[in-house]
Amino acid sequence: MQSSLKNYKSQCALGFLLLLGLSGCGEREQVTYYTWEGLGPDKWASAWLIHRYAVPGTQIEVIPAGSSAPNPDRTFDFPGAKYLRVGDQTTFEQITSSWSLDAKDPALSRMATIINDIEVNFWGNTVDPVSDYVEAGFRALQRNSQGKPVPQACYFSFFDRVLATAGNTQIPASPETLLPDESCFSSDIEATASANNQFIPQLPVKTIAESVASGRKVAFIDVREPWEFRENHIPNAVNVPLRNIDSLKPEDFADYDYVVAYCVKDFRGFEMAKA
Repeated sequence: MQSSLKNYKSQCALGFLLLLGLSGCGEREQVTYYTWEGLGPDKWASAWLIHRYAVPGTQIEVIPAGSSAPNPDRTFDFPGAKYLRVGDQTTFEQITSSWSLDAKDPALSRMATIINDIEVNFWGNTVDPVSDYVEAGFRALQRNSQGKPVPQACYFSFFDRVLATAGNTQIPASPETLLPDESCFSSDIEATASANNQFIPQLPVKTIAESVASGRKVAFIDVREPWEFRENHIPNAVNVPLRNIDSLKPEDFADYDYVVAYCVKDFRGFEMAKA
């Protein structure tokens, strides 16, 4: 009888511990990765990669450019972040390599090439024939937002389609086939831009050229890397890579009629203008 009682108590204790273990397993910590606000393909492909593969289900939180993240070890695609573009390797490639994600899905290797074509290999011939379609589709996604921040759900859906395309040998019929359903635009937009997101005017090249010709003061800020700047740049432009954004002060340009931030394609220039 005593032996049976001991066994009963042991089973009860074991059951209680199992119950505690199960309840603890069900409460997982919500992991958050941080990045500065921006609209570059590398940034949102990287956000998608972390959310879908590196840390499935992780939350992506966008913070204002120039601010510090609560957890520096969970940051990407901004100056000083743990994962960022280094030389001719994109942030997407850095994350893929660090987490060995190409072993999980070979299509990710092709996606890495596509993102590199768009963000790095801008002067050479594209390595992957799909790259131009992806860039055109990404720009169409931005246009469809009608000047508002593209919701995170739309970015993720877009790169889901890019992955599906990277997984086969067919060329998309058109860039529009990569676009997500318009219903994604009804989702929360706060996840891709800060609340004080400001309008950035875009002026035609003709307007800027005429302003310079008429004697108006125009400052050109080249946000490319120093080696890109050395190859060629607008006369009298100032080279300030995006990571050195804090070195600029608004009062330094108070006497100028226009301050024009530019890069090769416009993604980095737009981010500098917003900051």
